[in-house]
Amino acid sequence: MMSGMSGYGMAETLRAKGNQIPIIFLTARDTESDMLTGFSVGGDDYISKPFSIKEVTVRIKAVIKRFQLSPKINRQLIFNNLVIDFETKELMIDEKKITLTKTEFEILVLLAENSERMFSREQIIERVWKDAPYTVERTVDVHVTRLRKKLGEHASLIINRPGYGYRFNF
Repeated sequence: MMSGMSGYGMAETLRAKGNQIPIIFLTARDTESDMLTGFSVGGDDYISKPFSIKEVTVRIKAVIKRFQLSPKINRQLIFNNLVIDFETKELMIDEKKITLTKTEFEILVLLAENSERMFSREQIIERVWKDAPYTVERTVDVHVTRLRKKLGEHASLIINRPGYGYRFNF
């Protein structure tokens, strides 16, 4: 049992945000109703106690293999009418494709995937401009400004806290 939020609630939240990470329920709840709930909220497998470690290992490997081989899984982050598609490297707003440069897309993904976290300009440079030896902090500001313009009415999704850096406000 998780504290604060049930496993069902966590799975439902992940799926509602478009997260397609594999979910395996490992639980003491063993009724058919519990199992059906687990699958209905987006679970990929459901293992109830008692279980053997070998069984858990085999089931985990099977789910991961299906996840990696599945061509139908299109990883996306969805925020209301804004969709970030990792496979096509595209941003869609109201089903309209917004053209981003590679750097703008990487900044957007970094912030959106880690929306609970603030990134300093230095941290963004380390992650986005890994191999560029002479990137100055002001470069981050310029790219974020361009990205915000392209986001239009959604520009407020990227917030700045002076002295701290940037974060995705969702």
